[in-house]
Amino acid sequence: GDKAQFLYAFKNAINYYLDSIKILESTELKREQLTQLSEICNRLAFSQSIIGERKEAEVNLNKALEYCRKTKDKDNESLILTSMGNLYGDMGQWDRAIEYFKNSLLISEELNNLKRKSSILKGIGLACLFKGDTSTGYSYLKKSLRICKEISDVNTYALLLNNLGIYYDMLGKWEKAIKKYKESIRIAKSNNNIIYISNFTSNLGFAYSSLNKSEQAIYYFKESLKISEKIGDIYNIGINYIHLGEEYLRKDKFKEVKYYIVRAEEI
Repeated sequence: GDKAQFLYAFKNAINYYLDSIKILESTELKREQLTQLSEICNRLAFSQSIIGERKEAEVNLNKALEYCRKTKDKDNESLILTSMGNLYGDMGQWDRAIEYFKNSLLISEELNNLKRKSSILKGIGLACLFKGDTSTGYSYLKKSLRICKEISDVNTYALLLNNLGIYYDMLGKWEKAIKKYKESIRIAKSNNNIIYISNFTSNLGFAYSSLNKSEQAIYYFKESLKISEKIGDIYNIGINYIHLGEEYLRKDKFKEVKYYIVRAEEI
């Protein structure tokens, strides 16, 4: 399952994880088995969320949390709570996302897990941005950035740059947003993080769209779409279809508008 997930074969990963869970649940559940079940359910939920199975992901994260609390593994509990915050953020449930992030933050501070703390602060910052509280969101992102630079966490740094791009997008400072998105894409490419590349590239397209640079916007939406389709990222596929439909509508290319909107509706 881990190998399949690493290769972005999320449906295969799900099948392997489900088989593994079935085997473990048929055994006597001692601490080792409970720990394994907790970790596998968390990873399973990630793959499910990518392919659009968010309700199933929610169920499995709750199972992961239940197993984890039986072992009193606080570090793993913090990780699962962060995963739940990310999932509810993806679902647009910002208040629930913040609640789970803050619960995770309490544990990570207790354990002095700076890498986790930086990631959580980033998540809270993004949730605040989408709630419309841009000043609070920005303050959390800056706190995360300070820790991130201190510990040289490249993956979180790439996400932070993307989130700062979103912040500048919301302020209408699209040139600044583009600069942040391009920097985040450069880092994601250097680490070959396909999911990040797809998400950041779509955001870059949106910034160009806001500047009425339709050709650049279409180019980046299509680049993001190619990657999303390759890995089966249903949410990002749908978002790119909608954005492409909107861009072609601006250009009065109604055949293309219909093509992309119909596909978005199918998702």
